[in-house]
Amino acid sequence: MFKVVAFLTIVFSANADGVEYTDYYDQENWGESCNENEGYQSPIEIESADYTVHYQTPFPDMGTVENVTHVNPNDTGAYIKFLVPDDHDLIHMPDNWPVGHTNGLQALQLHFHWGEDNLSGAEHILFGGRHAGEIHLVTRNLDQDDESAHDYYAVFGVMIDEVDEDDASMPEDVDARRLIAEMALPLSTLNGTLTLSTLFPLGTDTIYTYEGSLTTPGCNEIVFWQLLESPLFISNFIYNADGMTALERIQSYTQQQQHVDKTHRDVQDLNGRKITQRLLDQPYDDSDYEGEDNNTEDVEDSIPDDNADWCDFDYDLMLYRCYYGAVGGAPGSYPALLVLAALSYMMLV
Repeated sequence: MFKVVAFLTIVFSANADGVEYTDYYDQENWGESCNENEGYQSPIEIESADYTVHYQTPFPDMGTVENVTHVNPNDTGAYIKFLVPDDHDLIHMPDNWPVGHTNGLQALQLHFHWGEDNLSGAEHILFGGRHAGEIHLVTRNLDQDDESAHDYYAVFGVMIDEVDEDDASMPEDVDARRLIAEMALPLSTLNGTLTLSTLFPLGTDTIYTYEGSLTTPGCNEIVFWQLLESPLFISNFIYNADGMTALERIQSYTQQQQHVDKTHRDVQDLNGRKITQRLLDQPYDDSDYEGEDNNTEDVEDSIPDDNADWCDFDYDLMLYRCYYGAVGGAPGSYPALLVLAALSYMMLV
């Protein structure tokens, strides 16, 4: 078992009761490292992807965490946060994924972000819309030993949206709604278990990735972000126990515990970073290429995927093709085309 030491520098304010918390209304005073305008800070707004990469492998099963610990916010200022024990199974990403494909990812903790209302509490903005909330699963990338590296941590993010209970056109994730509602109960123990695969579903097929930072002080730029495209839809079902919806429970919890109603950082500048769209469980059929002499050109100076052994650009199909698992020097000796890195023609001109 790997031993993981997590270092997070957090700056707190205190409410009237003396309970410390991260002040999201005073982000300008988080410190110089958080206000570096030319850095690789998070969260960001994603408006488009620079690259698209196809994987034959499906999204991994996150499984169920046993003996999960619900952190008391009065002790840590961490709001709704759950610690994952060291003996939880490692998460293994697909071959050639930038993080966790060799030694795996070790889950450390899971927490929520939300806003003043049930409409705009997510940290990241995807394609022009801010979702109601955002859940982060923080993991240690065991493929990386350098604590200052941009991918020392790998964080999964999934958005939350509230839908009308009676709207049949927008079916909710019932299991996710029930789980989130229980997680928002004060010092919930969840019967000692937390089903990560309910929040990060096995059928996930589209993830956006980029290099960024922690979204709390001191904003260390050591995070490889992995944002699921599909949000979790949870209904406005009213729980009779307290007369609130799942999202209202989240908001009410911290208002009662710490008088805090906003826990998301402002969007940061992209500063030239590249966004990659990664499509999972996408079988690639290379029969279209068999016996054909396509109009291609080897790519030597600017390979679109640093993990690829070799890439070319197909002018007939207007896309990059990247090859993995080389067994020889010539392109024809590659046993399989496992990943396709595609750029549309419009992105090249």
